[in-house]
Amino acid sequence: MEFGKAEHIDSVDFSLPPAHTDCAQVLPGFKSKTPEVYVGGTRWGVKEWKGTYYPEKARTENYLGHYSQLFNAIELNATHYNTFSENTLRRWTEQVGTDFRFYPKMHQVVSHRLRLKKALKQTEKFIEQVDNLGQNRGTILLQLPDNYHYENFESFEEYLRQFPRKYALAVELRGENWLNDRLFYLLQELDLSLVITDTAGKRTLLHNRLCNKEVFIRFVGNNLHHSDFERIDAWTNLLLDWVNSGLEKIGFFIHQSNELHTPELAAYVAAKFNEAFGTKLPIPQKNNLFNL
Repeated sequence: MEFGKAEHIDSVDFSLPPAHTDCAQVLPGFKSKTPEVYVGGTRWGVKEWKGTYYPEKARTENYLGHYSQLFNAIELNATHYNTFSENTLRRWTEQVGTDFRFYPKMHQVVSHRLRLKKALKQTEKFIEQVDNLGQNRGTILLQLPDNYHYENFESFEEYLRQFPRKYALAVELRGENWLNDRLFYLLQELDLSLVITDTAGKRTLLHNRLCNKEVFIRFVGNNLHHSDFERIDAWTNLLLDWVNSGLEKIGFFIHQSNELHTPELAAYVAAKFNEAFGTKLPIPQKNNLFNL
């Protein structure tokens, strides 16, 4: 992810702001169960993983199956740019286990071309498509463009109020002036998530306010810079506080400019999360033994 890239990493303040006090409005204040925790990257077709994290003789059509041994989720950016047949999506689900989740990104026609106006028909087409993921379908990501400004709030609200309520949705807003009570209370009312983007060059998006019992974090790493691991430690502590207060679902997606480093950082994330939350996330390792 090039968005939010910073040239001078060592001068960035990566500290997390404290959780907003209004998080208490959406969390019951006690842990009710072990949370659902999903950790992933953004692509499975990374040829550079062949011979390290994928088998040396791995075939392209089997990459997804190998990916699902390393991660239990993926931020499915492919659905933002393309449409896929029922057979294709069903074939994807056949390559992963029942606990794996695809988090599909809303098609760009809805978010970037129509900008949510008169977009329900296209939204229905998108949902009809990703329904073919069945039980492997995770939360839908609605990412609005950088120039989608707060002046669009009324059409934004109209769209969200018409969005099918049975589908989990997380919204990412990159434009200025969005992070205010009007937005938070709308999402809280509709039981929708507000994406938290943790990236070096856009620290204003790091709001740390929950709108429901799910959190969707897009973590932009810096290719194993020491700050990546320090940030993961801080996130683990904050998420543990939220989990102990009733947070039920975590989606944590790692972005790296050099995807060779994604599995190594994911291994650190999974180990920290397993220890903190009592989960059994897969921990990516080089030279895993796969069925070829």
